[in-house]
Amino acid sequence: MPRQTGALAKMRAEMAARKLATNETISITSTIVAPGPVQAPAPAPVVEPLPATTWTPAHHPSVGPMMPIDMVTYAVVGVIDNDDKPLEYTCQKTGKVRKRQKNLRYKLSIDAWVLPAHHIQKKNGGQFSRNVQLRKATSFENKIIDVNESKGTFSETFVHELRDRIALNDPEDLYGVISDHDGGFNYFERQYVHVTFTADEDGNLMPVATIYVDGQKLVADAMTSLFITPKQKAMGLVAQQFVDRCGYAARRKSQTAQKATRTASGGSKA
Repeated sequence: MPRQTGALAKMRAEMAARKLATNETISITSTIVAPGPVQAPAPAPVVEPLPATTWTPAHHPSVGPMMPIDMVTYAVVGVIDNDDKPLEYTCQKTGKVRKRQKNLRYKLSIDAWVLPAHHIQKKNGGQFSRNVQLRKATSFENKIIDVNESKGTFSETFVHELRDRIALNDPEDLYGVISDHDGGFNYFERQYVHVTFTADEDGNLMPVATIYVDGQKLVADAMTSLFITPKQKAMGLVAQQFVDRCGYAARRKSQTAQKATRTASGGSKA
């Protein structure tokens, strides 16, 4: 009996030791895996919003789409009339003799900048420069809209926009789509012009031009035949307007006045 009692006591002691060891292990383990305080999520990186409209000048003013209208700081818009020009002419690029189409009498010339006034050099031409061929409504629908719709060149949205515009105006009004000849003939989606003629105070018909770019528009409704140089007149320019949104004219006037003052001051000293 004493031997059994001693063995039983020894067994109980070993069980107690194992239980204690087990409890300590559980306690330690629970301490390791216990969740810590909730970490606040890292703040998202700050992303600067892009400008509402962007435009990068092409490698040449005669290439690429026009800038968004709300970016234009200065523009010269004019109407060219080829009525008095010969029916045949020599192409400056190819040297070939071409025939002029009588129903394509007018073009709208556009020179536009996105620069501030002190960076504009008009003698070098605009950052965007184009002569847009104009057609009367019926010819424009048949030759431009219908043809390019069938080719898939114009989207359905653009086709509807053009047809809706024509329906609102006089059948004699003129229309054209902005294009270039860079690697082929390219039209630019939702970039087009509309020209109508209204009588001025003297009863002379003067053009009013509206340029549409992606739903925005620039209106030249104060065209004049004044300030047209002999060279421009020889090229067929009959009316033009300077659209000044950057104070270019005021700056040029100030520069002219300062130059006159310096000249007068120098003369008086002499």
